[in-house]
Amino acid sequence: MHSPGQQASDQPQTISSPAGEDSALVAAILSKDRKAAEFVARHADDLYRYLRSRLAPMYDQVDDLVHEVFLAAWESLPS
Repeated sequence: MHSPGQQASDQPQTISSPAGEDSALVAAILSKDRKAAEFVARHADDLYRYLRSRLAPMYDQVDDLVHEVFLAAWESLPS
């Protein structure tokens, strides 16, 4: 049993960064302000954990898929 405020491990977790901060980072990335590293650093751990849980037991594919997700996100930004 989980105490109030504690999530079960099979429940999706919310990402802690506010959407406004992410929007500002995306705007900075689009203006070539080199903020992509900050954006990746902010979300990589959550994405890695999610993908690892979904791909179990194929853990050897997680790193490549994390890379592909960020690359696809980058390519989908308006130019």
